[in-house]
Amino acid sequence: MATTEKVSLSLDTGALILARRAAEIEGLSLSAYMSGLVKKYVWASQRPILTADEQALTDERIAALDEQELWNDKEGHRATG
Repeated sequence: MATTEKVSLSLDTGALILARRAAEIEGLSLSAYMSGLVKKYVWASQRPILTADEQALTDERIAALDEQELWNDKEGHRATG
């Protein structure tokens, strides 16, 4: 399972309301939802500066981590964060 670190974030009220609602819809904790957003959007912004080999290796590593997080209990239950 991926390791986690506790941090404190400040979000404007509107963003927090949207994030909580989206997390609820996805069946995730707010923490798990925000982690997913960071992976998705930061990776998308950084990917173009990597070589093709670096992109492929990083894609494989992220997929492996996602698989561990989504199915970490060996019964097909999603991680909650």
